[in-house]
Amino acid sequence: MTEQAFDALLRKALMEAVMEDLGPVWDGELPADPQSPRQRRRMLRLLRDPFRVVRRRARPAWKRGLRAAVCAVIISAALFVATVAAVPQARAWVKELWSQWFETNTRYGFSGEVGRSNIIWRPTYMPDGYTEMYADDCENDGQVQFISLTGQIIYFGYTPIQDGTSFNIDNVHADYSQIYLKDGRIADLYISNVDGKASYILWTDSDSSTAFRIMADLPSKELITIAESVSIL
Repeated sequence: MTEQAFDALLRKALMEAVMEDLGPVWDGELPADPQSPRQRRRMLRLLRDPFRVVRRRARPAWKRGLRAAVCAVIISAALFVATVAAVPQARAWVKELWSQWFETNTRYGFSGEVGRSNIIWRPTYMPDGYTEMYADDCENDGQVQFISLTGQIIYFGYTPIQDGTSFNIDNVHADYSQIYLKDGRIADLYISNVDGKASYILWTDSDSSTAFRIMADLPSKELITIAESVSIL
């Protein structure tokens, strides 16, 4: 029997089954268990092309998973494009920053022109017990260290966004995510997944053309709070 003949035979059998189910309706009686709209749509699809339904259900699980993953990537890309188009902070982040992912680290580079000069930045929030131990502020490029009573160090750095500025962040011992700070700016967050290793947060300020980074062995909530508190001294 050819595929076309089997297709016709299957369609005929399905139509007979449908007619049998609808028999009480022709006699003026309501079915005891009427089909839902979803069931009717599925039945119509099956009647139109039985082999397509069978082939779809017979598709290997890995193919279904791959198709779902591709759809998720397309949706994520569309959302990213929409965000970049709608949010000024996102447009500035994409314009000013580029990154390269390697096996052991992520390299960040920046492009742009130096903005305001002689600006000194500091976090206005620090966890209890931390005091400023060291500071080097020079030409919009600063490095500051805070130390706790137990010897834990919080590193805060800022640097002008300009051609040639770059630095590396360990991506092997950390879980990466991209977040929004409370003022809408985008930040890259690397939370350590190894005891004793530092976590990182990186973000930029387009108004002053400055890039910031914090490195510390702290929970993500504390890192974000410190970052959101940074302001001109």
